[in-house]
Amino acid sequence: EDYLRRLWDRHSPTGPDGENPLESKFRARVRYAEENFGGLRGGIVSDRGRVYVRYGPPDEVRFELNPQDTEILAFQLPRELQADGEDRPAARERLSKRRDPADNRPYEIWDYTTRGDPLLPEYVNPGNKIGLKFIFVDELGDGDFVLVYTNVPGSLQ
Repeated sequence: EDYLRRLWDRHSPTGPDGENPLESKFRARVRYAEENFGGLRGGIVSDRGRVYVRYGPPDEVRFELNPQDTEILAFQLPRELQADGEDRPAARERLSKRRDPADNRPYEIWDYTTRGDPLLPEYVNPGNKIGLKFIFVDELGDGDFVLVYTNVPGSLQ
């Protein structure tokens, strides 16, 4: 609690005793994540919850609950990487593990046309490319969507 209090005070435009709009935005995002991102690790501790709190709502969400044919991950992931300019063999190999033409697990692709609406200024890395992308997959079928790809440097380490 002390850490959070110092954080909000440091980023408060009204000083330590006034209302902090940044803290209100954080609490609203946490509330949204807790209500909308279920699974084994739901809410703010889920991968989708952490991304939502950090960058805000995505500009576009593509969701496939029961992908078939060319919507299956084995076809979509290489297309998404290529569209993102991420056509390195290492990235393709990492994402193709456990992905075969019969892999029809649900997935979500979140696209931000800019850098999103970062909660804190330090979340805006000048080296980040414009146009953020996050791909989440329900790996175990339990509603817990795991982040399998992002173009944000250092996010999957």
